[in-house]
Amino acid sequence: MITALLVGLFVLLMLAGVPIAVALGLGGIVAIAAANGDAPWWGLLAAPQNMHASIAKYPLLALPMFVLVGSIFDRSGVARRLVTFAQACVGHGPGMLPMVAILVAMLLGGISGSGPATAAAVGSVMIAAMAKAGYPARSRPAWSARRRPPTS
Repeated sequence: MITALLVGLFVLLMLAGVPIAVALGLGGIVAIAAANGDAPWWGLLAAPQNMHASIAKYPLLALPMFVLVGSIFDRSGVARRLVTFAQACVGHGPGMLPMVAILVAMLLGGISGSGPATAAAVGSVMIAAMAKAGYPARSRPAWSARRRPPTS
């Protein structure tokens, strides 16, 4: 009964031209109220509690901080010095810059402990270095956040 009410109201609202989010929300509220008819406020106080519980994931707050650390590594010159160190370890020659990028990502990942921080710092430094060294745009690492459309 409740499922039929939920699906039926959703389909009816969609046919009426109501946006999907509003149709889902109204259908859900009506279904909650119909299922909890004897509860105070028809059980509708559970909706804001469930919404808060779904967005209150405090470990996710660390991700922007990791990206900030990567940006600090880039701006302070730590990433550039790691590239210089890795080039001294690997050597100079054709095809060595991608290996330098891998070594720098490994070292910086060990320092920061975060993949997003490593991508933010190493990506900005190594893509610029590969462009300066003359690598074609298609063979540079795709660590940047933007996506270019394919050219034909």
